[in-house]
Amino acid sequence: MGKGGILDSLQISPLVMGMQILLFIILWVVMNQIFWKPMLQHLTDRDREVSDAYKTVSDMQHEMETLRSDYQSRITQIEADARAKIQDAIKEGQTERERLLSEAKSQAE
Repeated sequence: MGKGGILDSLQISPLVMGMQILLFIILWVVMNQIFWKPMLQHLTDRDREVSDAYKTVSDMQHEMETLRSDYQSRITQIEADARAKIQDAIKEGQTERERLLSEAKSQAE
């Protein structure tokens, strides 16, 4: 059996097969222009948006850590200043107490 015999026995027309191949290629080109390129562009844009969102989150976390560190250093400085003022007030109170006691002793004598 020759080539024509197989196509005839399968009832395949070379003209119909050629038209189907041509239509498939045309459909492929049309789908590429109408669907695939816009879809791939959309996916690329979405990927960029997600990357930008992750970068924004990372930047915000870094900024929060910087602010937190600054806040903690300020709190530490304020506590140190408060302790120094309390110590000064205690020393001043002790000095005043000693002055009043010595004044009271001198008046009592």
